[in-house]
Amino acid sequence: MGEMSIVAEIQVSFAPIIVCTDKDVTQYGNYDVDAEVNCIVEGYPTPTFEWYFLDESGAEHLLREQDDYLKKYRVDNSGPDDLRSSRLIIANIVFDDRGTYVLKAINELGTARGEVGLKVRTDRIGGSDLTCGRISYFVVALLASVVLLLLP
Repeated sequence: MGEMSIVAEIQVSFAPIIVCTDKDVTQYGNYDVDAEVNCIVEGYPTPTFEWYFLDESGAEHLLREQDDYLKKYRVDNSGPDDLRSSRLIIANIVFDDRGTYVLKAINELGTARGEVGLKVRTDRIGGSDLTCGRISYFVVALLASVVLLLLP
């Protein structure tokens, strides 16, 4: 009697699951620095991703790359179909970019939600955003000018 073998492929469908690698991200903002928030997503069938910004009233605002003529937001969804990383890149961050960013992963079996808080460290002087680094250079230059004026 001969041996027989059977190979079967089983696909298990499940609603998305999101794990955000950091719950809070602190970034030093000075107009030429980008911030990144990351989440890992599992789900089958492969979910679609949407990033939102949560305003102070709790309303969610969909972030769209194609709508943003300044290219403020970029999204990188990479990895194999069943386990993906979704990374939101916020370009040239300023103080007003601080807040909560929400990732939603959606497939036919459900929706998952992950949140990441972004803290932007800047000093606000006269309504504009200036970083401590720029303020330090300004103060040093000002003091150097005063010293030069006082020398005989």
